[in-house]
Amino acid sequence: MRSIRTNSIFYLIIIVMFAFLLFPIYWMIVSSFKENNVLFTLPPEFLPVNPTLVNYKSIFVDNIFVTYYKNSLFVSFGATALTMFVATFCGYAFSRFNYKLNEIIITLILSASMFPVVSQLISIYGIFKNNGLLNNHYALMMILTSVSLPFCILMIRSYFNDIPKELDEAAKIDGCGRMRTMFQIILPLVKPGLLAVAIYTFMRAWDDYQYGLTLINRDEMRTLGPGISLRFLGDVQFDWGKTLSVAVAASLPVLLIFMFLQKYMVSGLTAGAVKG
Repeated sequence: MRSIRTNSIFYLIIIVMFAFLLFPIYWMIVSSFKENNVLFTLPPEFLPVNPTLVNYKSIFVDNIFVTYYKNSLFVSFGATALTMFVATFCGYAFSRFNYKLNEIIITLILSASMFPVVSQLISIYGIFKNNGLLNNHYALMMILTSVSLPFCILMIRSYFNDIPKELDEAAKIDGCGRMRTMFQIILPLVKPGLLAVAIYTFMRAWDDYQYGLTLINRDEMRTLGPGISLRFLGDVQFDWGKTLSVAVAASLPVLLIFMFLQKYMVSGLTAGAVKG
């Protein structure tokens, strides 16, 4: 009986915590289908009595929101592709080539992620401005890549470390070169890990705010985070219905990733945590 009671209390706590975490998301979605004059009525409507799509129609008719969305997709996918390309080669090199300075180099790479974003922005802005790289999506991709690289290199290196080096040696005996061994033998074995790192990189680029706000100041080139804050959030009065519908639309890619790729992300991250 004590065991059953303990388990019941444990599951009750989990349910309460789960509801506490999900309620803001639920309220955001439900409120996006309400008109502004209904949002602050008392008692509140936990289910919309007269749901409306007027907020969603207004943001998708507004071409600038669609532009922000396209910009975020372009920058996020570009940063993910560039990060995966560089991190895969670096992780393979650190795993398979045993140089004396390997650990020192890895420590230096990881130390780059220790500095707060704000402390880096001043120097980054000066470099970008002096080289004409402001308002450039490709330059923003490079910055987002540099931010994600330390973690991605470390994770991908750990995946490669889990693969026995005897496979490389056997492939070499069979006449495979280093690149062919990497692409045809090693990479297929670490696909779940690579997918997990790619998902992490995409979400980090998609959620970027400070770099996009600082390095992009032309409205038609802004990404979602800065664009939403500067256009939809006023200084005095908010259009809450439109703001919440924008937030729901902006959350869709991340929600879809978690819905369909969560098991790959979890399995990939736990696989990389076995060895370091």
